[in-house]
Amino acid sequence: MSADREDVSSRQRAVMRELLQLSRRFRAHAHHLHPELTLPAHAVLAQLASRGRQQAGDLVGMLGVSKSTVSRELSDLQRSGLVTRSLDRYDNRIQVVDITERGREVLEQSDRRMTAQVARRTRDWRPEEIQAFHALLRRYNEGGSPAT
Repeated sequence: MSADREDVSSRQRAVMRELLQLSRRFRAHAHHLHPELTLPAHAVLAQLASRGRQQAGDLVGMLGVSKSTVSRELSDLQRSGLVTRSLDRYDNRIQVVDITERGREVLEQSDRRMTAQVARRTRDWRPEEIQAFHALLRRYNEGGSPAT
């Protein structure tokens, strides 16, 4: 392997370690964002808030998680009054999910807390650094699933 290729590989491993650290930090502090929301529950609410009513099965692909994870989160969210589930009016085999007004409020509270955390962690950054960080994260996230 050439020195340049080793250097790139070393940087990619360093990025992977930082992403793992970020993931651990989010999981460890998720309960501070909102006591009623896990990170997967937040993701479900965010999808419903941005895209509107969805078939429960479609959330699996959108979120890149297992059907059992979505099912568990939807049950918890419905019990908490944050989503409603109903049968599709044209096909009773299909379950349709929608966010409730209370779900929107809880999501907004969680988003405000997360935004405040980001603001605190980046308060010494220049605006162009925040913009570059956002652009790189978006590019990375648009790259597909972790396995690809």
